[in-house]
Order: sequence, then C-alpha cells, then structure tokens
Amino acid sequence: MAQAVYPLKLRFRAVQMYAEIRLDYRSDWATLTAVAERLGIKSTEAVRLWVRKAEAESGNLTPTTPADLDWRRRLRKENDELRRVNEALKIAIAEFVADRRNSPTNLAAGVAESQLPAGEFM
Repeated sequence: MAQAVYPLKLRFRAVQMYAEIRLDYRSDWATLTAVAERLGIKSTEAVRLWVRKAEAESGNLTPTTPADLDWRRRLRKENDELRRVNEALKIAIAEFVADRRNSPTNLAAGVAESQLPAGEFM
C-alpha cells in the first residue's frame, strides 16, 4: 500500500491542534485520533509521529505526568464552571436592577394616591 503524502501545512496544523486540545481528552491516543478525524488524516499513527518529531525538534520531550494532566483538567473544568456562574450572576444582577427600577416605590405611583381608598396603603 502506498503511503499518503500530506502537505507540510497540514502536518504543522495537526501538531498545533494536538497541543491545543490535548487536555480535553483522557489519553494521548484519544487526542491523536480526534486530530486525525478532524483534519481528515487516515492514519492516527502518522499524526503521532508528527507530534513526537515536533516535540523532539523543539526539545520539549519532558513527559507530563498523569497527575499533572488530571490537575490541569480539573482547573479547566473549574474555570469553565466559574465562567458559567459569572454569566448567571450578571444576568441575575441585571434582572434585580430591572425589578428595582420597576418596583412600586420607584414608579411614579402607578396608581395615583388620590385613587386609593382612605386609610389604605400600598
């Protein structure tokens, strides 16, 4: 079977994508497979070789421990959750402010005082 020849730009993009999405997956192989599928590369092994070659050339061969990867995943999940909470708080504050502006004390008396029966209060 003939080897597929992939353009240098595609190889570079595959290595770059691997680095970007690495923490989203439980294993290197799952990450490599995702990159291959997204870019239409038939061989996950080819992507693995490109990534390892790029790491060797850059001198970045220090392996990341599973504990470090887990810690980074937890931080990423925590950051995502905090962003969601912040968005929810912004919405809640906006609604609270809008409710305060529309409250009876802030409206120029939706019902004129003269229309209220004597002795009754809002």
